[in-house]
Order: sequence, then C-alpha cells, then structure tokens
Amino acid sequence: SSDVCSSDLQDLHYEPKQAVEYEELQSSYTAQDSFDALFQDRQEEDSEDRRGLLSKLPFLHRKPKEEAAEAVPPAEDGAEASPEEEAEAAEALDGAEAPKAGKPFFFRRLAGDPDEDDLNDELIPSSFGKRLTGRAAALMLKIRGNFPSGNENKIMDEDGEDLGRELTPMAASKYYGSQIYSLRIRTRLALLMLALIIYLTLGLPIPGQLQSLRVSVAACMALQFTIMVLSLDVVTNAILNIFRRKAGADALAVIACLLTALDGMAVIGAENVYKHMPLFAVSSLSLFGVLLSSLLSARGIRKALRVPAIGKQVYTVTAETNVTGREVTILKSSRPVNGFVRRMEETPLDEAAFRKIAPLLFLASLVLSVFTAILKRSPSNILYIFSSIFASAVPFTALLGFALPFFVGSQRIFSSGGAVAGWSGVSDIGTSKNLIVTDRDLFPSENIEIENVRIFADYDSDKVISYAGSLILASKCGLAPSFSALMDENKCPPVRIDNLEYLAGGGIKGMAEGHILICGGSDLMRLMNVRVPHRLVGKTSVLLAIDGVLYGIFNVSYRPDAKVRRALVSLMRSNRHPIFAIRDFNITPEFIYECFDVATDGYDFPPYVERFPISEAKPSLDSQIAAVVCREGLGP
Repeated sequence: SSDVCSSDLQDLHYEPKQAVEYEELQSSYTAQDSFDALFQDRQEEDSEDRRGLLSKLPFLHRKPKEEAAEAVPPAEDGAEASPEEEAEAAEALDGAEAPKAGKPFFFRRLAGDPDEDDLNDELIPSSFGKRLTGRAAALMLKIRGNFPSGNENKIMDEDGEDLGRELTPMAASKYYGSQIYSLRIRTRLALLMLALIIYLTLGLPIPGQLQSLRVSVAACMALQFTIMVLSLDVVTNAILNIFRRKAGADALAVIACLLTALDGMAVIGAENVYKHMPLFAVSSLSLFGVLLSSLLSARGIRKALRVPAIGKQVYTVTAETNVTGREVTILKSSRPVNGFVRRMEETPLDEAAFRKIAPLLFLASLVLSVFTAILKRSPSNILYIFSSIFASAVPFTALLGFALPFFVGSQRIFSSGGAVAGWSGVSDIGTSKNLIVTDRDLFPSENIEIENVRIFADYDSDKVISYAGSLILASKCGLAPSFSALMDENKCPPVRIDNLEYLAGGGIKGMAEGHILICGGSDLMRLMNVRVPHRLVGKTSVLLAIDGVLYGIFNVSYRPDAKVRRALVSLMRSNRHPIFAIRDFNITPEFIYECFDVATDGYDFPPYVERFPISEAKPSLDSQIAAVVCREGLGP
C-alpha cells in the first residue's frame, strides 16, 4: 500500500561504531629496505662519476689491491653447483674483504663526514703531491661545472646543473636532521664570539693589553676568523658560488669579512697612521645572520619533510588553472609526493634577489667609496671607507626574511598534519584565487554516523540497506564510509547500479536488479511524488524509494568540528573564493549556517549536478606540489 503509518515500520536497532578520533602522525612503514636500496644506487652512480674522472685525470690511477680470495668461476647456464663447489664458494666469500658500509658519496660530500673520504681507495694516489694535485683538479672541474657523470637521466635544474635523483621525504628528513645538531652548536659558539667582538668594538672597559688599539684589533680579527671557521660550510659555499657566478648574500658577507680583516691588518701594520677600529662587528653580524638562516631553514625543511615521511594517508595540494578557467584554484587530491623534496629545496625569493643585486651592490659600494675618499681627501683610508660601506650592504636579516617565517610556520602546522613545499609552495598558494571544498573537508568520515534505520515491514531489510548503500557508494559522497560500515555490520553485499543519474533537486537515481531507486532528502521525495511520513523524517535523513514507494529512512547525525568553523571564518576573511563542490545532498547553505553558525553569503554553491565534475577534478600532469596534508577536514 502507498499509505504509510507507524505500524508498517520496524526498527533494525542499528548501533553505529564509535567515531574514530584524530590520531597523531606516526610511522606507517619501515623504510630501511628502500633506504638501503637508495644508498646502493647512490654508490653505483658515484662509482660511474669516479670512472669518468679517472678517464679525464689518468694520473689518479693506482694499481688495485690484491684480491683477498680467488674468484670462483660461475656455473654454466642450466647446471647446478655441487655441494663441494658451494662450500668452496662460501669459503671464498668469507675470506674476501667485505665492503665498508657507510653513507653514499652524495651525503659524504654535503655533510663532510671525516670518517669517509670523497674518493675510495682506487682513487687515492700513492704520494701526497699527487693526492693534493688530484684534489685541486677535481675542485676546478666541480667549479667549472664539468664534473663527469655517467647517468644522463638525472634531474637538471634551471641552470643546467645535475641534481641527481630525488630523495624520499624520509631520507631527506634524516639528512637535514643530521645537520641540525652541528649547526645549532656552531651558531651558539658564533653568537658568543660575536658578543665579544661587539664588546671590544664599543670601547667598553677592558683589562691589560686589550686597551691597546693594535691588540684589540688583533683580538677582533681572531674572533672574526673563529666565526668564519664555525661557518666554514657557508664560507666554502659562498666561494664556490662566486666562481659559478651565483654570488648571493652569503658571498657578500664573506667578502665583507675579508675586507674588514684587510683593514685590520693595515691598522696593525701602521698603528701610527690608522687610528680607527675596523667594523668587525658589522661584517661578523652579517655572516652570523647567514649561518642562523641556514639553521632555521634546515629545521623548517626537516619539520616539513616529516609530514609526508611518517603520515599514514598523504594528500597533495596543487595550484591548478584548468578547473575554473584562467584563475588559479587550490586542489586537494590523493597522488604520490614525487617532487615535494625538490620544491622544498628550491631557492627562496630573498636569496634569489640577492643573487641578482649582489654585483650591483659591490660596484655601488666601490664607487661610493672612491667618491668619499676623493671628497674627504684621504685616499689612504680607502680600505676603511670601502669596508664600512660594503659591510652595511649585507644586513643581518638578509636571508632571514623567509627562513624565519618558514620555520615558525612549519612548526605550527606540523601538529595539524600539514606542510608547505618551501617558497615555491607558498608562492603557489598565495597566488591562488579559488578553493574547492568537498564533503570530507567539512565533515570527515568520523564526524558522520547513522543514528537509526527504519525500514518498511513488507520489504526485505537487507535489500533496502544494499540498495541505499550501493547508491551512496556509487555517488562517492561523504556518506559513503558510514553506509559502507552499515552494510558490513549487517552483512549486506553491494549490488550493481546501472544508469546512475544525479538529480537537480539533490539526490541520486539508478537501477538495480530491475528496480528504479531514488535516494535523497525529503524535498526530493516530494518532487518525485513519493509520500513521506514527516514525523519520522529529520532534516538530515536519507530516504530510499524503490519503484516510487518509500521503503527506507536513514537518520544521519553530523557532528561539527570547531576547527572547521574557524577555517570557514578565516576563509571568508581571505581573498579566496570558496567553491563548495559538495556531493552530499544534505549539506546545503542553510545547513552550514545552522551547524557552524557562520554566514554563507559569499560562498559559491554550484547547482547539484554541476558539483560532480568540479569535485572530480584531477591535477594536471605538469602540476607541482604546493603542500601536503595528512588529515581530513578543512580546519588546521
């Protein structure tokens, strides 16, 4: 009968599972095997590089060591080795010298491991002179950018430099983590040396021989040299960048220290002529700022790489232009994190800017110094004037403009399971105009549960659950996990859905086993002329009609999250246009207003049928990762 009354209904006494609370990020796999394989690949590539170096530098050749044991000839194809031959082979392998385990050549070069040499025993010349000559030749090849490589499939940067294979987030995180302790200790010691230089430069009370200008200058020179030694990686990298014509803020800071050191040597050599204190404090402060930015960058990158390294489910955030037209749209999708490490290590804006203006700053300082010396008629003080002007050209915060905010931001969003891909990711997100919001962004699966189920007594309850669950699963809306759990608990198998159709009134229509199924809310049922018992139906009830007759009522409960509400408020205050591509027909602007208590005037809710193509948008093949997220929901 089409008439519906309370006596025609029965309860299935369904008790949904408890909502799963958010779990902190934890390791979901053991990457030791893949890590060792990566090291082995690196060692093979380094051996090819060394063979290419030997072909260009034949004087590095040295006779190989005598083998520890005779090689056992391999067995012929298809022949099995006898027990005696296997025993001989085992003895030969036991007697052979085992290869020394250690870091790959790539890590030893960057980290400067004292226990591992850059070249193995085959490349060590027999005399110290040949060894020194080989080192110098290899350094010149590296500076010129002609270091031979046997692998032509490696990644090249924008300047054509060979970057090698991309490390996994776990391997890169471990590498940066290994550098943080040394950087932290060296930064603290450099800060102590800098404080002593400032004390001596300001002319504060000092005891004994330090009151002499020559002794004070010599002490400041020694302290500045100590800072340069503590920042040896920065100094060497700056010198290499000068030869590569990539001089930046680090190179300017090193040149400023060298100029003040030359000025100090002039004061010590001619104390009667020069009566000034060189600006050791300013130049040392600039170098300390570069060292501090290296520490903050390493800590920020390591923290950001930990998110995809230990996350269970990783989602990528990309900036797309093929979703809503020409404007950039932020899209969240599930895809591999390939390229995230490379984007994290790309040059930030402040460092790139200093690379552009470094030659101009040097020339401008030199010209101004010459003019000043001529106007003051003191050509003998040209070195002091030049070092003073040039030292002020490299401020302490030269490279802290991005390193410090990135470190603070990485620390802040790590607890919520998010990470931004360095400056490139920040730039992509900052230039975006639209943001696609889906079902799980507003209500993650653990925030939706089915409170109770009511089914007509004259129809098979398992069939009703299977039909409703199969339609919901076919639509891929936010209700799918809850209905999937309902089907599993009641042991109701899914059925095939044919002619799936999305209805403009907000619902789903399809065919299963010869029956026409309609699933939606009470408003859709009225449009489809299906009678509904309104006293048994709520605002968020999911109704199922079979052949035009209502047979199932599923009362769904949505639990709002305070973090999502804060995110919605922040989204309204930003300059981004949110597009709500919501597949769940229960989530409407009125429901969001009642649930989260936020105004939805500026929100864009496309027609229900148009939401599905938008929510199915995939990142393009050439799109790069801007951020990664290891959680559900819109809020932080």
